[in-house]
Amino acid sequence: MPIFFLGVGAQKSGTSWLSHYFKGHPEILMSPIKEMHFFGNRKSPNLKRFKRQLAFQEVQTAFTGNANKTRINHLNNRISVHGDIERYKDYFSKMLKTEKAYGEISPAYAFLDKNELTAIYDNFPNCRIIFLMRNPVDRAWSQMRFSHIDDTLETLHEKALHRMSEQAYVLRSDYKRTVENLVSVFPRDQIHFAFFEHLFNQDAVNKICDFLEVRHEAADLITKRNAAYAHPLDVKLRHEMKKILKPQYAFVDAYFKSEIPTCWQDDLRAIG
Repeated sequence: MPIFFLGVGAQKSGTSWLSHYFKGHPEILMSPIKEMHFFGNRKSPNLKRFKRQLAFQEVQTAFTGNANKTRINHLNNRISVHGDIERYKDYFSKMLKTEKAYGEISPAYAFLDKNELTAIYDNFPNCRIIFLMRNPVDRAWSQMRFSHIDDTLETLHEKALHRMSEQAYVLRSDYKRTVENLVSVFPRDQIHFAFFEHLFNQDAVNKICDFLEVRHEAADLITKRNAAYAHPLDVKLRHEMKKILKPQYAFVDAYFKSEIPTCWQDDLRAIG
């Protein structure tokens, strides 16, 4: 049987790049919709984003006369899945041909609680979990740049600490919560932890292929995906953000020890 996998985050940590790599891999069936947002929303699924995208496609068709039938079909299929896990399984089974692995990546899955993770394990007992982590400050700053794409650098700096006081921003860097929830439900050999800073080399990609039991395929290690503008982060502001996120640095350092990237170690030393 093909291996089912889930990419569970973190946001702005290379998930778009990895998704693109999976889509080009001949032995992997990657969901045509990168972020399915199925788990965590099954009881009252929020399908507004997919319905908006479908409406946009219909407007495009009306103006240009050229219907993107493939995209429209994928969106309709996702909407029809609703919150039904059997329909979710069927969604993939209808597309599977000779692939050895199949799945999706939704960074919001980093927020899943133990009950939902247990439901995933119960329905997909051989599921493989991929969790990418990025230096907490760099991840948060990238998210801010992406979320406030029209802001000047000065405005971004003014907003930064305010945004860091918001639970949604801190939670997206809460690696401790995600890691502890994952290892409490899934066997350790069914989870692949990796760091954004180590991701963009063929050896790291090969390890992910081995994890999914598919052959090694050359990766495009140059092209960035879904990247935010490269606004520099003020040194003093960076230090303040590091202090806010210190518990995450400390947890990852304690859990992964020598595996953590050099820039994480440097930041941790800087804040004691």
